[in-house]
Amino acid sequence: MKKILNIFFFLSVFISCSDDSSIKYESQKGYSFHYNSNNWDLKSGQEVTLLVNKEGNKSSFSPNINIMVQDLAAQPISLEEYHRLTLNQMEQALGRNTVQSDKEVRISGNLAKEIVYTMPQNINMADTPELKLKQVYFIKNNKAYLITYTAKMDDFATLLNSANEVFETFKVE
Repeated sequence: MKKILNIFFFLSVFISCSDDSSIKYESQKGYSFHYNSNNWDLKSGQEVTLLVNKEGNKSSFSPNINIMVQDLAAQPISLEEYHRLTLNQMEQALGRNTVQSDKEVRISGNLAKEIVYTMPQNINMADTPELKLKQVYFIKNNKAYLITYTAKMDDFATLLNSANEVFETFKVE
């Protein structure tokens, strides 16, 4: 019986290791992260690194993760000040009740802010389906690093674990 359990264990480990779809991406902007290549297509540009869902919802919006680096050298700011500005801008654009959660986390060893919020797909049309976003940001060496996962409300939980891989493995070199 013990021999059968050992064989089962080794087969399970082999199968799970052979289906490793996690890819490490290293940006020329000095950061890296892992993502699941079964779920995401990577598109890297000068301003934004974008991961787009491969399944590409059958609707008008495809879940995505975007990563931006904002240079703050000309006007240095603390994380708390940056967070207050972000929340104020959200309130002005989206209203008071848009933020669902707001907490501190650690990313790449740095204190960061994580907010989960909702917004209309088209701000000018109130009757469009709402989007849900998880955004994490931190400041290091006068640069703000922003990572945002966006999906329709009904689809948000579906890819959240896969999106969390990007958040959890994000490193600034």
